[in-house]
Amino acid sequence: MKNKLELLDTAQGWIAVFTGETGMGEQVSEEEAHNIEGVNDEERIQNALVVWGADVEQTEVTVS
Repeated sequence: MKNKLELLDTAQGWIAVFTGETGMGEQVSEEEAHNIEGVNDEERIQNALVVWGADVEQTEVTVS
């Protein structure tokens, strides 16, 4: 996998931390997005990946 996404359930809401290549070809390291919405982990993962334009098949995902 060339990308890593970690979803964190915090008291302030879901936070996504992304490291890898965005859909625009930019390399990012531990970039954060806050207030990720979704009714389940699958929706939250998809919504987080949209932020960076990343593909789920190219991304290692962890949820904690």
